[in-house]
Amino acid sequence: MATVDLASSVASSIFHCSNENFGAASGRRCEGRVAIGSRKLPAGIVRALSGDGKTVASTSRWVYRGRRLISQTVLQPLPASSPAKVDGPWKRDFLDLIADIAAGGNVEAILQPWISVLSVEEWNKILLEVGSRDWTLAMDVFKVFKSRSPLLPENCTDSSDLSATSFRENSVSSVGTERAKPSPLLRAYTTVVGVLSRKGRLSEVDTLLHEMKDENVEPDLRFYNVVAEAYSNFGLVSHVSQVMVQMEKQGILPDRATLELMISAALKAKSPQVGKAIQVFRSMLQNSMEVGIKTYLKLIEACADARDILAADEVFLAMRASGHTIYSKTWVKMIQLHASAGGYKEAEEIFRALRAAGIPPSASVYDALLLAYCQAGCLDQAFSVFREYKLATKPSLIAYNYLIEASGKGGRYEESLALYSELCNNGLRPSTVTFTSLICAMVQAGQYDKADRLYKKMLQKRVAPSAYTYTAMIRAYTACSWTRLGHEVCVKMREDDIQLGSLVYGAMLNLYVQGRWYKEAAGIIREMDRKGIEPDVAGYGVLIAALGETGEEMVPLTRAMQASDWEPCWVATFLVSAPSFKDGLESTPEADMDEAIEKIWSVFEEWATFKDREANRSFYNALMDALWRRGLRRRARSVMLKARDLLPWYNRPRRGLTSVLDLRGLSVGGAQVALLDWLEHVAKYSENSTSMVIHTGSNEPGVGRYVAAKGRGVGAVKQAVTAYLEEMCSPFRELAELGPGKLQARTELVVNWLSKHDSKDALRLHDYV
Repeated sequence: MATVDLASSVASSIFHCSNENFGAASGRRCEGRVAIGSRKLPAGIVRALSGDGKTVASTSRWVYRGRRLISQTVLQPLPASSPAKVDGPWKRDFLDLIADIAAGGNVEAILQPWISVLSVEEWNKILLEVGSRDWTLAMDVFKVFKSRSPLLPENCTDSSDLSATSFRENSVSSVGTERAKPSPLLRAYTTVVGVLSRKGRLSEVDTLLHEMKDENVEPDLRFYNVVAEAYSNFGLVSHVSQVMVQMEKQGILPDRATLELMISAALKAKSPQVGKAIQVFRSMLQNSMEVGIKTYLKLIEACADARDILAADEVFLAMRASGHTIYSKTWVKMIQLHASAGGYKEAEEIFRALRAAGIPPSASVYDALLLAYCQAGCLDQAFSVFREYKLATKPSLIAYNYLIEASGKGGRYEESLALYSELCNNGLRPSTVTFTSLICAMVQAGQYDKADRLYKKMLQKRVAPSAYTYTAMIRAYTACSWTRLGHEVCVKMREDDIQLGSLVYGAMLNLYVQGRWYKEAAGIIREMDRKGIEPDVAGYGVLIAALGETGEEMVPLTRAMQASDWEPCWVATFLVSAPSFKDGLESTPEADMDEAIEKIWSVFEEWATFKDREANRSFYNALMDALWRRGLRRRARSVMLKARDLLPWYNRPRRGLTSVLDLRGLSVGGAQVALLDWLEHVAKYSENSTSMVIHTGSNEPGVGRYVAAKGRGVGAVKQAVTAYLEEMCSPFRELAELGPGKLQARTELVVNWLSKHDSKDALRLHDYV
């Protein structure tokens, strides 16, 4: 008791006790509040005054004394079940309180002994901790805070409490700014909104916003940013914009966090609004705002995904100027972005900038630069970088794969094989991509035996083939007319449960059509139609060109094409099988035939509108090829004239002093139709023309993208047209000064030649059916 008496006497001599019921000296529990002087009591004196060290806690309050506002230390009793507010025991019991609330039960009953002693920071701590586990419990805590906490003016029972609370809500911050401190209620609202946003409870956030409006609680910048973050996490750009509008109405300027949240919302939107994000980013730079490293990285990633190279460059340059540390991953991303667009020069510049920054290139950087060169077909530069790569570090398998694929596409299949041997010697295990690139290189070079050996080695090494591997092998066996081996590949592909798409189906159709396995081809058509998979450009070309064949074995394929939902197949089968007309397609008198022809032209118009140039060229090439081989020359010309009418870029004669017929890009049948149509009209423009030139091309496959059987391949158009004109004793000759693939004759000689052969059907567009 001596210590207690001494402490009591010291306290009495220093401070003025305003409550006679204060029983610290006797050790009895204090039942009221005690305001002692204008300074806080030391912890030791507080424990002494409480007697047991557990019944008194001190808080600081502001009260009016006359006209002066002073700070007082207020001693208030703690519940018997609560410890004194000292660091160790208080912290442990406070965490126990949070655990009790999180465990469930009556939240108000659990908080009852604590309501009068919890500070604003502690209320918010409870809201955060409990809300991280269960947002509904956080809402219950918030309701208790609003209805019971003495920190809120409406819950204060005496004038001193009200004065103190009112002052705290409107006091000026200690750092001398003019912005008012947030009230305890606003701070609690801010915390709860943050909890709800992390739990994705946006409807509850909206409810709280309306509640604040009804209670006239005025938000501050921090609150608006928390709300903006809630909407930003779900990509709700319009909601974040509304928050910024409300800020403007209230006279609050958005800060860096606000604008970065708008950028994040634009990038997280269901359809990312990269343009919107870039606009906000530019406004930040114009207002000299610092942009965070995470925002830079998000913008570059989004620009790369959107293939917006200019925007990515703009962000990257600003990032370099900002002084942020740029790690290797970002350099690689920028090089890869330019590489994918074929911008190897820009990739070179970024690579040089990386070195100038003193950053040693990593393997990933070298891989990205190799990709840029390989995509652009710059093999010499690629191998130069690869040699430097090998001096710096061990090249990755990715680097070898890039070079193998690029060498194959460039026709340098020997180098692809050398790279394969090198990577094996370096201890790297060839992957599916490695073997597929090698096989594709061999197929492109016509090295089908090597492709076959590589495929078998791939299976021996237990490297799983991909859909691209199987497709390449099917094409190889098709080119060699090894239909049975190709069929075995198709069977194995199904056994491996490979996902079949239009590319694979197109290769399978080509295999079976070229091998005249028409029943199997018909089965593929039915399977594709059942799955809703439409043939690609090459697939349509193969099927339509196949209709040029005749015979009973073609019946299953023709019926399958007629029964499919594919309009191009219906058009083709109709044109090759419909009855003959008197004067081409347009002159038939039958009403049902007129309706069918109208439907055909509508399909042509649809393709011209919605399909690209390659698809249209392949479609018309295959169709004219089939009609020519069936002897339906006038129909083929009708198709050609329709193509010229619908497609401005389609091949047509150029008239002048030198009349030119360009046959490049046409199929053999299409080229012959165009030639005869051109010759039929020579007399109309012979007076204004002195010479005639036919441009066949020297290495034109003449089929667009479709691959078919006969009369196709490198130089097929040139061979067919030249042989045809020589057989007819035409005056056209290939002159060296004009270049390869060009036949020339004087117009006068051509007119005379045609007049001598006017009665010959070989020079007229008749139907032979």
